Amino acid sequence: MKDRLFNLLSLLVFMAFVVMTSFYAWQDSRRIKHFVQHYELPSIGMALAASLDRTAGEYLRISDELQRDDFIRNWILEGEEDIDLLRQFLGDISLRFRLADASMVSDRSETYYSDDQRIVKLDPNNVARDGWYYLYRDTLRATNIDTWYYAEEDKLHIWVNAPLFDDTGEFLGLTGVGVDTEDFSNLLLAYSRLEGFDVFLARVDGQLVYARDRQLLAEQRNFNDLWNIDLNSLAKNQDSSGFSLINKDDTGAMLWVRYMEAWNTWLVVEKTAESVQSRINDSLKSSALLSGSLGIFLFLVIFSSITFARRQVDKNTLQLEHQAGTDSLTGLFNRLNFSRFVELELTRLRQMQGVSAILLIDIDNFKKINDTYGHPIGDEVLRLVALTLKQNTREVDIAARFGGEEFMILLSGASLKIATQRAEQLRLAVSELALPCLPKEVRVTISIGISLLDIAKDNPIDTAYREADKALYAAKSAGRNRVVCL
Repeated sequence: MKDRLFNLLSLLVFMAFVVMTSFYAWQDSRRIKHFVQHYELPSIGMALAASLDRTAGEYLRISDELQRDDFIRNWILEGEEDIDLLRQFLGDISLRFRLADASMVSDRSETYYSDDQRIVKLDPNNVARDGWYYLYRDTLRATNIDTWYYAEEDKLHIWVNAPLFDDTGEFLGLTGVGVDTEDFSNLLLAYSRLEGFDVFLARVDGQLVYARDRQLLAEQRNFNDLWNIDLNSLAKNQDSSGFSLINKDDTGAMLWVRYMEAWNTWLVVEKTAESVQSRINDSLKSSALLSGSLGIFLFLVIFSSITFARRQVDKNTLQLEHQAGTDSLTGLFNRLNFSRFVELELTRLRQMQGVSAILLIDIDNFKKINDTYGHPIGDEVLRLVALTLKQNTREVDIAARFGGEEFMILLSGASLKIATQRAEQLRLAVSELALPCLPKEVRVTISIGISLLDIAKDNPIDTAYREADKALYAAKSAGRNRVVCL
């Protein structure tokens, strides 16, 4: 009887162990897919996108050098006479920045000049050779980075074209730099070599211009050919974070896709189906091997191992969420992420020659709320004020918690007059805010300091922060619940 009971209990323990191990193996496979799609893949994609943004900034800075001191503009206006002087200028820029090419086009004479001594008279009827210039002149009229892959050279070519205007705004031509793409290609290759990942670049028409598999480029494969995705539809459906996550159930691959505005190019980071399945298979094999043991001790070891693995995944998940750049209390961007957006805005302003505004916001007498009603009520006030600020700003504006009871808002492209109007709207919205957590007679107000993010100023970011802080101090000194711009 005891033997039968022992055997029955052993069988039950074994079956329970097998069922539990199988359950955790299935759960792990789901967790692996979720982790890859929502954390690992986006973290790699955002890191690469940030690197490309920094590279674009460097290329645009080099392009700006061609137009420094208005040398080329004045050379055109003075009749394009001293060609040797122009060649020396282009050659110096090319040598200093190790460019593949430095050139300019005069729209007055429709002539192309290069640092390699080429002088070409452009012909609008020669579309194959000169069509690019007339397309640029008639449609773009803005600095752009143009990326092409040439199969015959098996090489990526990058040009940065910038328009030239006289004092009246008349179009004079353009300057162009051909960048040495070796470092750029090595950057993409480094990410492509990460285990289980692949990287692609595609022009706005979908044609691939970078892929680790050169055969795809030689065949001039298209974005839609590889993944059966409509780029126009994808652009409309991207969320506020600017990227799309796509799980290709037909192949098992996972894609992270973002349109890189500075490059006028689509970036695709792929987690291959083979690598995802390999990780899942490894998990299943381990579970199957461990389930062969009948001992309770081994059961506990496996249970502990799976629990440890789950904790590790949870730990990694929490770390990635922490790095995602949002404030856990209010749901707004945190200070670190806000600074990154300001840097990107500064790059945009340098291209557009404009200004944007920064609002520094402080909740009036917030310490009194904490001291009187307690920190949980104070936290609820912070959440409601943050929600009000978010609801009363445009999608293109960036709202962040700057620390404590301070908030910061970046108003993209806003003048001082517009920023003052929007700040007043925010102040009124908060002052009229109903706060269920506080007595009816208690109202929360905010003080706002305004400054401009102006590229004409030295250290524009530090200057904007400092001036906004001074304006906020003036608002609070003047009695609070007001908007001040110095």
